[in-house]
Parts: sequence; structure tokens; C-alpha cells
Amino acid sequence: VQTVRARDIEAQHRNTLTDYFAKNLPSVDIADAQGNPYQMNVNYRGFTASPLLGTPQGISVFVDGVRVNEPFGDVVNWDILPQQAIDTLQIIPGSNPTYGLNTVGGALAITTKNGKTSPGGSAEVALGSWGRKSA
Repeated sequence: VQTVRARDIEAQHRNTLTDYFAKNLPSVDIADAQGNPYQMNVNYRGFTASPLLGTPQGISVFVDGVRVNEPFGDVVNWDILPQQAIDTLQIIPGSNPTYGLNTVGGALAITTKNGKTSPGGSAEVALGSWGRKSA
């Protein structure tokens, strides 16, 4: 099991969560199937979690114990996962019935921050080339 903490993600200032995966987690690769940096295919040990309908999904994604793979096609919309709200992230390899159907290649378990574990707040705004904005 690989575990990532919020301070590790914040220290690198990556634009997207999937970009952090590709640069820091062994056995994780990303592919730009749609030309959108916020909707990448995440490949882990040959299995995929993708926002593209029709791609065979093999990784289940959970946020605070709730599965976020869409009911139709098991796709994962990476752009709706709040990167700033992540407290810990665990990628669990292998097939495990605990994580439900289509967890053939593994599961990604995300735990979000709460008022007790992460007091305070922050805001970040970024501007880039070609009118790219992020807040």
C-alpha cells in the first residue's frame, strides 16, 4: 500500500492530482486520452481508472468510503475530486472483494480533511499561458 499525505501534495504545487500520481507513485502512469489535463487516464499496474466511457476500468476510487466511480461505465471524473481537501490518499494493489465490483487492479482510497485534523484554511490562485486559470 502506498500512502500520500496532504503535505506531500501541497509541497509540489502540481496542477492536477493525476499529475502528482505520475511523478511520485511507482507503477502509476497517466495518459492524455481527451486532450484535457483535468481528465487523464490513470494506469496502475496495467489497470485503468479513466473518465473516458468505453475504457475498461479496473481501479475503484473511494472518497471517505464512498465510491466515486460513476454507475454507468465505472468512469472516474478526476476533475470533481477536490485536491485541496485531501488529507491522505492510499493506493491499494490487487483484487480485494472489500472494495466491490471491478476492483480488479486495485483501489484508490482518499480521506478528506476535517476541522479536527486540519484546522485553518488557505486559498491559491494560478495564472498561466494561453489564458489558463486555476483557483
